[in-house]
Amino acid sequence: DNKVVLTALSDKLAALISLDKEYKQIEPSLEIIYEAIPVSAQAAPLIRQVEKLAQTNNLTVNSLATGSIEDYPLDAENTMYSFTFTLTANGSESDIQKFLTSLVKFNRVIGINRITTDKTESGSVEATIEGIAYFLPNPK
Repeated sequence: DNKVVLTALSDKLAALISLDKEYKQIEPSLEIIYEAIPVSAQAAPLIRQVEKLAQTNNLTVNSLATGSIEDYPLDAENTMYSFTFTLTANGSESDIQKFLTSLVKFNRVIGINRITTDKTESGSVEATIEGIAYFLPNPK
């Protein structure tokens, strides 16, 4: 009986040591993962980053707002939470394309739901971009 318990404890200890080694291998990547999918909405920093990215790409931001932030996912099976954001900006077509390329390569996991564009009287393009940002409050 004691030998069975000792063997089981030895196996458990070996498994814990193995898991510790594996964790140490992925630990440097965890910061990148938590930046891409944070544990809270972090809506204000994201909005500031999107605005700065738009300005860096020579766009004039007309409006930038977030939708409601999900406290509980509608689908009980879904553990990923999200909120929407909408940006309306003016610029050249090429600057809008550069901005969109930068946005999808962003360090935060976001999706683009819809893009609409219109030519303005001044000849620039007004783009409205509706996106969605994700966060994972209880990573498992």
